[in-house]
Amino acid sequence: MSALDEVEAFLHQQPNLMAFTVDVRTQRPLSQQIAARSGVQHESPQIIVLRRGVPIWSASHYDITTDALSGQFRTA
Repeated sequence: MSALDEVEAFLHQQPNLMAFTVDVRTQRPLSQQIAARSGVQHESPQIIVLRRGVPIWSASHYDITTDALSGQFRTA
């Protein structure tokens, strides 16, 4: 499964979580602003989990799995 498939599968299990997708090709200024404000260097595909606006976890490529995401929200 692709990273996006993994995220979508996780969100299907957690419908109350807020999630946003940024297409870095078409939304480059937004992508750069997120990197600057979060301090998380851009990689694609990537997921950044924020708690109260602060990044608490990020992953990219094959580290983005439904299990990895579930682990982040079990400790929340």
